[in-house]
Amino acid sequence: MMGRLGKGFVFGAVLVVCGCSGTERYVGSVTTEQGACGPGFDAGGKANAVLTVRGKAVQFAPTDGVILLTGDMTDAGHVVVQNSAPGADRKLFQQVFEGDRKGDAVTGRFATPRCRANVVLSRR
Repeated sequence: MMGRLGKGFVFGAVLVVCGCSGTERYVGSVTTEQGACGPGFDAGGKANAVLTVRGKAVQFAPTDGVILLTGDMTDAGHVVVQNSAPGADRKLFQQVFEGDRKGDAVTGRFATPRCRANVVLSRR
């Protein structure tokens, strides 16, 4: 007996538990090449990063943090995600990641007004 939750809830829960939800997750590093990328980066200019793909929708967290860059992935695997938020000076502070998925990897460049960084991510 399925009770009040029904079969749909159970099926959804099974998809989440088994990882069959259609979500792809890529993790890896962001390495500063120019400038200072800010909080979340170690003294060597490195930080962890996570990119999540669901369908064509993409979210990128450049320092495993609370800031998410959002955008899309083309059928060919090209990714463009960005976030523009007011900075302390009330001017827009734009963050952009542009890269490409090839097999089980996503590589590209992360940029802000203060830094440029190389991104290398592997599918998990």
